[in-house]
Amino acid sequence: MVFLHALIRGADLFGRRLQTHSSHFLTSLCTSLKCQRCDALESRLIALKGLYQLQKTDYIVSNPFTSSPYTLKPSLVHTAACDSVESLHEQIESAGREDKTRESADVFREWGCSETDISKIFERRPSLRKTDIQILQSKLEILSHLGIKSADLVKMVHCRPRFLNCKINVLLNERLEYLEAIFGSRELLVKAIVRNPSLLTYDFHNKIKPVIAVYESDHSEKVMNMEKYGLPEDEICSLIGRSPLVLTLSIDKVQRHMTFILGTMKLTANVVLRNPFLLYFNLETVLKPRFKIACKIEDMGLSPQVKGPSLLRALRMSEKRFISAFVTCHPANVAEELITAYTNAKCVKRLAESSKKNSHKGFPF
Repeated sequence: MVFLHALIRGADLFGRRLQTHSSHFLTSLCTSLKCQRCDALESRLIALKGLYQLQKTDYIVSNPFTSSPYTLKPSLVHTAACDSVESLHEQIESAGREDKTRESADVFREWGCSETDISKIFERRPSLRKTDIQILQSKLEILSHLGIKSADLVKMVHCRPRFLNCKINVLLNERLEYLEAIFGSRELLVKAIVRNPSLLTYDFHNKIKPVIAVYESDHSEKVMNMEKYGLPEDEICSLIGRSPLVLTLSIDKVQRHMTFILGTMKLTANVVLRNPFLLYFNLETVLKPRFKIACKIEDMGLSPQVKGPSLLRALRMSEKRFISAFVTCHPANVAEELITAYTNAKCVKRLAESSKKNSHKGFPF
């Protein structure tokens, strides 16, 4: 009997200590909850305090072998309490994550994004679900100031998923003034930013300005090179606007092509302006061999002739279609002669081609 009373007294002391420690733990945990969705969890935590009250009627059962009607089961209290605390910890963390997702989604929604837009943005960049709300809002305000809409934002995030995770406010005013002077207007600048959001994230002094300086030098050199063949500057700029890849061609390549087109093929410079593909095709494997076959067909008096508009059409054909349309369509002996001439013309290489050094100077990026 003395032993049993000592056991019950020790259990009561254990309960009071457990209540004190758990009460401090639960109180500090409750005060740390700041979101409204955790209010319900806080009330559950307060109710959980009662779980640690070691009341005899709650955690003591009858013992028929002693005069005392109760026997303590402390393992039941310990297990239930620990499981409940761990479960509530998980629910609190989960609720916090859901609130942050909801808040970032609300920021996009207030900015004008539809549910479909928000879904696409989160799908492309999942980390935006848990981004800092204030930082996100400040970046969206910058984009709003530029005149960028929600539909444009979806395109930008799809093009550059990390865009909204970058520091777009660094040297922003200086960057915008510099780029607006280059593009000529704010509208064109905004269109350029939507197509390439990295204009707001590239290193301004070490990347953007040096590259544009090289581009302007390279651009002026190539325009001057084309002016040598009688093309006015405004028409050259129009050509570049319609076919920007012209700027990727080296000065040497343009010179060789223009010399052959104007000197050998007897076409005018305006034909090149209307058909810029003439500058892109390989001179040794396409232009020269096919023009030679066109001349041979004319010398032999064969039909169909390859001249005028049909010459330009023949130059754009695939290899198989060109041979079928202008070579194998003739009798076998004529076709064999033409195919031999065509093959030999394609085997002719440019002088010193094998010793040519690979020194490319094209578009800077």
